[in-house]
Amino acid sequence: IGNCICRDGKIEAQVTNTGKGIKKCFFNYTCDRDISDWRKRKWEAKEVESNNGILQTQLPEKTFQCYFSAYDEEDITTHCCGSSDVITL
Repeated sequence: IGNCICRDGKIEAQVTNTGKGIKKCFFNYTCDRDISDWRKRKWEAKEVESNNGILQTQLPEKTFQCYFSAYDEEDITTHCCGSSDVITL
């Protein structure tokens, strides 16, 4: 997944390689700005659709860090086929 672009309250990224075929895509984000250890932050995942290879969603209010992830199998715990870089807003 390519670089994330933020504009007009939305975030988007282009799928650069579909691998074996993408089954699910998620926008992952945290609002926990005051927790320094990223592993201890509460991360939320919102399923998003790919529209002609573009992942896009509204940025939730108070988002601190976020990224997109894509999966090529229904089991989203073991088959991540790619993600964008984590960005800090």
